[in-house]
Amino acid sequence: MTIPPLPHLAALALGAFGAWTLYRLVMKEKRRVNEELDFVRAANLDDQAQRRTLKRDKDGIYRP
Repeated sequence: MTIPPLPHLAALALGAFGAWTLYRLVMKEKRRVNEELDFVRAANLDDQAQRRTLKRDKDGIYRP
């Protein structure tokens, strides 16, 4: 009794389709998270630009 190759091909096709679907879902989530991080980073850069920085004076003490 021989097993026809069709079930093997169907299993392979289902596995490939599942892997492709999982890849798409992971990439979509990655893009969403990176967009949120970029938004937060941009907000932090704006906050840092508005902050006062400390500078070292001639005595070596940091002052605003």
